[in-house]
Amino acid sequence: MNEPFLSVIVTSYNRAEITKMTVESILKYEGSDLDCVVVDNHSDDNTVELLSEINDPRLKIHVNDHNIGHNANLLECWKYADGEYAFLLLSREVMHSDKVPNLINFLNEHKPNFMYCAYDKSDESKTKFFKSGEEAFNHFAYQTLHPSGYTFKTELIKKFLENKDTSKAYENFGYLPLDFAAAEITYGGGGTFFAKRSETQFQTIHIKNSSPQVRSKAKKFGGFRLRLCTNLKDI
Repeated sequence: MNEPFLSVIVTSYNRAEITKMTVESILKYEGSDLDCVVVDNHSDDNTVELLSEINDPRLKIHVNDHNIGHNANLLECWKYADGEYAFLLLSREVMHSDKVPNLINFLNEHKPNFMYCAYDKSDESKTKFFKSGEEAFNHFAYQTLHPSGYTFKTELIKKFLENKDTSKAYENFGYLPLDFAAAEITYGGGGTFFAKRSETQFQTIHIKNSSPQVRSKAKKFGGFRLRLCTNLKDI
């Protein structure tokens, strides 16, 4: 099988039936330019056995040697992606296979470093692309986004993870480690999203281990209290 363009990563732990449902929804897409990578956090139910019943060469299953914790798994999972892009889907959600060609075509056309997909019918047509590093950073860094929908250029997220101690994910990256990764990668430029969520909230964000450039930009939001997603009309 040729190398896929898009790796859809599913993190799982003790959600056998639900994880299988998630994986089957992904594999309904029939193209060879996609694969599905399940990174199981040492489940003690029958998750792996159920997934092994799926006969599809595009499915790859990795089982951690021990439970490394949810946050650490959210970081480690990207290391197993083979596609040019990697898309994260938690094992309680489904992918609409008829939308996958649009996603792949969009990534091929724009080649963003980072993309976030938020399902919001009211904003379905409101795709935005931010090219400059600072502009992309201002719209993506520390937004406390739901993990499903994070999409990274695979080489960049793997480079980010080099020499990072993911076993101490909370201590090093905070409660939402993908916020940390998005901040570092979007600062390099080229970020986009399909839809922004409409609520505005505030949350203390853990950024002490960010690079100096990212820390200095984050302080513009008011110290360590950073704004979440705003309504599109405010952008």
